[in-house]
Amino acid sequence: DETAPISGTYFLPFVVEGVGRARPPDQRAGILVLGKYQPRKNLHLMVEAIRSLTRDHDFRAVFVGECVTPEQAFVRDALRRQIETAGLNGRIELHENIPYQDMGSFYSAASLFVLPASEEPASVAVLEAIAHGVPAICSTSCGTRFYIRSGYNGMIFQSDTCEDLVRVLDTCLRDPDGLAQMSENCLDYAARELSQDAYYDRFAAMMADRWPAEAGRW
Repeated sequence: DETAPISGTYFLPFVVEGVGRARPPDQRAGILVLGKYQPRKNLHLMVEAIRSLTRDHDFRAVFVGECVTPEQAFVRDALRRQIETAGLNGRIELHENIPYQDMGSFYSAASLFVLPASEEPASVAVLEAIAHGVPAICSTSCGTRFYIRSGYNGMIFQSDTCEDLVRVLDTCLRDPDGLAQMSENCLDYAARELSQDAYYDRFAAMMADRWPAEAGRW
């Protein structure tokens, strides 16, 4: 966001641990999609976007989400039927209830991360993807979209709009070299903006600005 901050307000970034890619992604583009199996996460929208992209691109997609309630199981089962009807069984894998400590391997295997959800308050997963060197895509109604610099470490699509999601994904998939550069940019951005040092520096600057006489105490 290019809007100047209001005087007397400060921004402290989220901190993401484990910055850095564990291994290069596979040559075949891999898309990681994250979101609980519930309607607001727009996983059905992502399936429709993938169906539109398969004519021009060779990639696989992995969906990871929480499924612990009957309502979530209903959404998951509907998603499975949608995938089968679209002929995408060999293109999309569904996973559920992956422990947090195991998510690193999913991030590290991905070339691109997508959070298709609408009205997402503050997705830390967007930042975790960036910290793993995975360019992130989210919607205009995602609270952590301000961490994404479009074309630098990810892209943003119009919330709830399949056509715009397809446009953004197509842009990324058509340019493997650009996607690789965005991956490098992600790691650089995470080191500068999402590390513990970055948080401390901003916190110290805030304290020094508000209480300059006490600056030597932190």
